[in-house]
Amino acid sequence: MKKEIVHVDKERGIARVTTLDERWYSREIEDPTTGLPVIQFRPSITYIGKFYPKGKGYENFLKKNGDEAEIIRDLAGERGSKVHQAIEVLNNGEEVKMGDKFMSNITGQLEELTPDEYYGVMTYKKWWDEEGSKEYDIIEAEDIIWPDVPKTPENGDLHSEPGGILHFAATRDIRLRRKSDGTTGTVDVKTSKDIYPSHIIQVSAIAEACGDAWQAILQVNYTRTQKGYKFTEVERRLDLLRAAITIHSYETGGEKPLQRDFPLSLTLNLPKEGDVVTVVAGTGTTARQDDPAPKAAKPTKKAA
Repeated sequence: MKKEIVHVDKERGIARVTTLDERWYSREIEDPTTGLPVIQFRPSITYIGKFYPKGKGYENFLKKNGDEAEIIRDLAGERGSKVHQAIEVLNNGEEVKMGDKFMSNITGQLEELTPDEYYGVMTYKKWWDEEGSKEYDIIEAEDIIWPDVPKTPENGDLHSEPGGILHFAATRDIRLRRKSDGTTGTVDVKTSKDIYPSHIIQVSAIAEACGDAWQAILQVNYTRTQKGYKFTEVERRLDLLRAAITIHSYETGGEKPLQRDFPLSLTLNLPKEGDVVTVVAGTGTTARQDDPAPKAAKPTKKAA
């Protein structure tokens, strides 16, 4: 069963919970009534954004690839995950070597970057050397976003309580400060060839929550230009965010991840090879040799 719980911000007590098709963040808070510790959950903005329709381009992708579409999608997600990990190392001022290993979100094992993944990291460095370092300063990289904006009569749905559009948590790829005007922006790094509505929803939500002036998508390993990358500032679309939240709330119908109790193992307790199975005459039952003998059926009284 694929499940991942990662403590992404130990100081603030925030963990990221990932299952096969869900991603939530959690933190421990004190119940205001009982004073006891309780777990508070927030849906990931990535998870919320996936509920927004992906558009005609994605429909064409599904039609073109048929049964292989899901495999291609999962492999693309795997490639993006390892590329993100390597880019985080670079943003922390460290070196990425060709033989370095990063965690695979498919196998759960440390693996080397493929040539395609390594090239994606190369194009991120190329962007930074050619454009990024000249125009921006890195303020944050891979920081955890957990908005804490109380609901007031003045702020409408711009709050982080249930029902507000800031009721989410996220991991931001990069926060930049533009050198020319001092404004800050949220940047998400993508390995996809297209910018989807879910990408715009993600950066719009984080930028709004953090008070950033702008938001952008940086595509790496981008084969449609000779540079190998594309930096695109996108419009802030809180209308798309509201639509995605509405669909997410309707589809999930709850504020917490689905929780069930599972036994650690399952068995039917069938007879093992070599067991002696006897049939008890007149009872229609069977018993193994080590089972207690079944009681004989009591005779019934015949009617006169």
